[in-house]
Parts: sequence; structure tokens; C-alpha cells
Amino acid sequence: NINEEVYCTEVLSEEITVQRAPASPDANERFGKRDALYGMVYPNLMYNRYGRWLDINIVKPISEEKCHVQIDWFLDESVEGECEK
Repeated sequence: NINEEVYCTEVLSEEITVQRAPASPDANERFGKRDALYGMVYPNLMYNRYGRWLDINIVKPISEEKCHVQIDWFLDESVEGECEK
């Protein structure tokens, strides 16, 4: 639920880019009403922040043709207790 018309990419350096994806007017609760931010740090680190979620992805090469992606995700404190409902 992003507003693709104003989606943008900023190149901060040769190693770092940030993509900003504002929420669309009909964004769902999971996405939230704030911008989604996607940060890439060359060569293997990605940060994704959207709504009340943050995930960090680390790409670990195994061979020339394979890799392992480690994904760690975190929830905003406001989500605490919602899973039990």
C-alpha cells in the first residue's frame, strides 16, 4: 500500500541508497500511515522500515551461485499483546 507516484530513491554514496515509499491513502494497518524506508548498504545489508515493523536482511554468500539471507524482524512496542487477542 504505497503511493507509487511519489516513490523515490536517494543515492547517498557509492555504497548506500535509501528508497522512500509514502503510504497510500488506503494503506492497511500493517503498513501504517508513515513512509516506508528501504536502506541498502553495499554489499549485503538491507534495512526495511514500514508501519510498526523493521526488518534487517543480511545476505551471506555461500558460493558464486548461492547465498543465505538472514532476516531479523522487530515490532514496535505498540504491537505488544496484539498477538494474544
